[in-house]
Amino acid sequence: MSIGERIQRNMKSKVCSQSRFHRAANVLTFLLGALLAAGYSTARPHAAGQNAGGESHRPLVIAHRGGALESTENTIAAFQRAAKIGSDGIETDVRLTRDGIVVVYHDEYFGRVEGLPERQRTRLISDLTYAEVTAQTLIPVGDDNGSRRVPTLNELLSQVKSGLLNIELKRGARFDELVNKTIAALKGFRELDRVVLETPNLETAQKFRAALGSRLTAKRRWSAAAGIRPPRSPGSGPTRSGATCSPA
Repeated sequence: MSIGERIQRNMKSKVCSQSRFHRAANVLTFLLGALLAAGYSTARPHAAGQNAGGESHRPLVIAHRGGALESTENTIAAFQRAAKIGSDGIETDVRLTRDGIVVVYHDEYFGRVEGLPERQRTRLISDLTYAEVTAQTLIPVGDDNGSRRVPTLNELLSQVKSGLLNIELKRGARFDELVNKTIAALKGFRELDRVVLETPNLETAQKFRAALGSRLTAKRRWSAAAGIRPPRSPGSGPTRSGATCSPA
């Protein structure tokens, strides 16, 4: 092999090695960027769960319907238990009864959490009075002794003393009345900064913002996931409370 051929082979070898090195470096750079984008930091935290500005840098743990697999869903005792075992907050749902009471209830039809056979789950919550909805106890789950009933929104606000309250307004008959009565309940709630509202559309989220002030921030759940910054009220700063509208 001539000297020129050897030089060419050595140059190709170096180029290949550099190429492999650059590819590895690019992969490491991408992974590091992804971690930083996800909220991780290589800096030592100033306090557990906080950064230098006092803001949380970890995901919030939210008990879905109060932790439905371990305690009867959407009940006050389930929400209180979630707080005791370390949840940052709870997620729940509200609907309106025929006689205008805002109740904490997920399903459109009455019967699943009461233990009725599926063929008997034919009555809408919006067609039942509050007395009818609460006439029987719920099927107990976990630590429930069998005495729990469907609570109201006012009971939720008055009896769950800590943590984030993520409240979804479910569509149904007289939805505008549900919105107005939820606004009325929240206007009397002193810890509004604990509340996040999920609404089915942007118009309803804006209505909550207008009624409850700049402490609520309207944003679209699907837009936030796409990296679109939600609109803020003029002069309002960061807040944990919000009105989130969902396309579903």
